[in-house]
Amino acid sequence: MRMDDNAFQTELMHLRCDLAAEQMMMALWKLGRLINKAHFDPNQPRAPAGMPGGGRWTEVGKRTGGTGRTRPSTH
Repeated sequence: MRMDDNAFQTELMHLRCDLAAEQMMMALWKLGRLINKAHFDPNQPRAPAGMPGGGRWTEVGKRTGGTGRTRPSTH
């Protein structure tokens, strides 16, 4: 039994899509492992925008810029 060219091209396209989906899932899995390894915490406070170092992750109670104020601890 032999596939015609259209059926072959369609099957090939489906296989390529499946492969691309598997590659994306593997990449997301690897990203998740890296995030966990880095102890990423999306709730960690950030320095306010417009300040020196604005937008960067900061520690609670650490100075966030030139205001002379510290962030209160939430613990």
